[in-house]
Amino acid sequence: MDLLNELFNCISSINYGIFNENYIDELLDNRDCEPFDTEWCRVYREIEELKKQAEYTNKIKNQQDKIRENVFMLIG
Repeated sequence: MDLLNELFNCISSINYGIFNENYIDELLDNRDCEPFDTEWCRVYREIEELKKQAEYTNKIKNQQDKIRENVFMLIG
């Protein structure tokens, strides 16, 4: 959990007010470009394979959902 706390601290320290709407749109559009797109897809496939191999329970899914919710609240 220390790593997650460190991640949350880093995310919460960013001044999101400096990003205007056009800049954010450009960042989002660039998700479909190299090298981000290829790496994102590779990691996604790897995680899906790990889920098949490991016991991926509702408890783990709930923990994952809670982490995602906390990150979105920090940047929102």
